[in-house]
Amino acid sequence: GDTNGLELVNFFHYTGQGGAPNLREFTDEEGLAYTLKAMRSLGWSEEKIDTVLSLVAGLLHLGQVNFDSVENDAGQQIAAIADPKILTSAATLLGVNEEKLKAALIERILVTRSESIT
Repeated sequence: GDTNGLELVNFFHYTGQGGAPNLREFTDEEGLAYTLKAMRSLGWSEEKIDTVLSLVAGLLHLGQVNFDSVENDAGQQIAAIADPKILTSAATLLGVNEEKLKAALIERILVTRSESIT
């Protein structure tokens, strides 16, 4: 995706925290190559490596999800996903149903001893 000129490490909310982007002992490309080499030396298949990298990318995209407050038909303030395209990317990379992910993020569910209340 488009990072608006930012290095990837500074583009994603999760990786831009804590000053770690300033630690430049090696480049991101070198780090990825080292990680891939380690995964292969552990005997991981290319399919497993792709799955793990897709999950990591999905979590990075999930960290980009922002919320808006909107009014529902009953006049109550509820949460809404600010940019649905980010949610779509996260769901695709995580391999989950987009509508179920959206519901998990914005719907409140109370579970009592005998029933679930949404």
